[in-house]
Amino acid sequence: MTPMRTRPGRIAVTIAITLVGLATSASAQQTQTPRPERPYRGMFGGDVGETEELLEVTGSTGIGWDLGNVLVLTDQNLAEPGGQGPYTLTNDSTKYGLFDAGVSYALVKRRLGVSTSAATVGQYRPGFNPSLYNAYSAYAGATYQLSRSARLRGELSVSIQPFNFLPLGPTITDAELGEAVVTDQIFRVSPGKNISRTGNLNFNRKLGRRSSLDVRYETTYYNSVNNTSNLTTRTGGARYSTTLTKGLGIHAGYAYTRAHVDMDASATRYGEHNIDAGIDLSRDLGPSRRTHLTFSTGAAALSANSRTRYYATADALLTREIGRSWSASLAFRRGVDFDEQFREAFLTDSLTVGFGGLITRRLQLHSSASAILGHVGFGPGDNTYRSYNAGAGLTTALNRRMAISADYLYYSYGFGQQVLLPNNLFSQMGRHGVRVSLTAWVPVIAKRRSDASR
Repeated sequence: MTPMRTRPGRIAVTIAITLVGLATSASAQQTQTPRPERPYRGMFGGDVGETEELLEVTGSTGIGWDLGNVLVLTDQNLAEPGGQGPYTLTNDSTKYGLFDAGVSYALVKRRLGVSTSAATVGQYRPGFNPSLYNAYSAYAGATYQLSRSARLRGELSVSIQPFNFLPLGPTITDAELGEAVVTDQIFRVSPGKNISRTGNLNFNRKLGRRSSLDVRYETTYYNSVNNTSNLTTRTGGARYSTTLTKGLGIHAGYAYTRAHVDMDASATRYGEHNIDAGIDLSRDLGPSRRTHLTFSTGAAALSANSRTRYYATADALLTREIGRSWSASLAFRRGVDFDEQFREAFLTDSLTVGFGGLITRRLQLHSSASAILGHVGFGPGDNTYRSYNAGAGLTTALNRRMAISADYLYYSYGFGQQVLLPNNLFSQMGRHGVRVSLTAWVPVIAKRRSDASR
């Protein structure tokens, strides 16, 4: 996997970090179950198990309070959709109504797996103009087993957001197929309605018992409604992996990414040569299989405007099962991010931690935190970037279909003095808030697998 990622393409990252307040959904709870023999034991959403076909509908509504650095439009004449009028930050407490809804369908057959979903998130802020903010997203993915040794996988997602966001950190989950996700509005940093599309195609073939070959292609396209910025990335590459001993292997491959940033009638082109060679470690630590470590290394060269930067890349994920229902996760990533608001690339080190579990069958704790430290572009001087976010909450099940959640969320970022910032983006921002919501989950179709564990 190339270390270069863009915000529209980081579906899994957004799931892990920004949907802390929505972690009460059944699908989110199931991702916390790393092994079939350790089933989810909670009351809310806990009766599906391993399914061959699943159609779910979820929805929630509630109320929230934002404290500190809330964006307010000061020129009401520029409040039309896509308007880029002057905004200011207010430290006053603001109350808002929130709602979200989603539908997802998954079908898993012997050779074919299909997943589709759609979601929307909204906020109503009385006294603001506009007072209603909506975001939408749709996703479709499929995996087809061509033969016993060959598999083909494809994914496509589209999202519409009323605000811009910044990179939020590495993922702490590893799902086979993703879901439609829209970023929680508390993480908005600047106005500007935008549309993003991302798609990828991956071919995997086993070469004997120990080795495999992966070939992939990915493209991402971002467009702002007012056409002030556009971002396009295309990545193609191949990787050969082989296992040396149980849980330890090496890989060698190459990937090339082309990024085109078009902003305010000027364009910047980036090229990344990813020398995808290094060590792969994936093993259980200890005889209990409760602790699992995944680690991968590599190296890459990023070039733009006759300048080249060489750097090491790494991805690591450590998970720990605690008791019958608790789990903890720690993820690290070093690599490059692109954000559609900037001409320069982000070179970052990011760390994410997650912790949660059942206090009782009715009461669940969920929490996560992320930190990103890095630089914007190649230039000398104070071009640093930092970002922190965290969230924690409790979910109380009313029954197997409804639950009440209370969450606390925090987010902040800051840029160095020599970072060239886009319009309507402040050099630093800090925001925190609380929210209370009622969530409903309905499994319309839940057909269990014939070989599912009981």
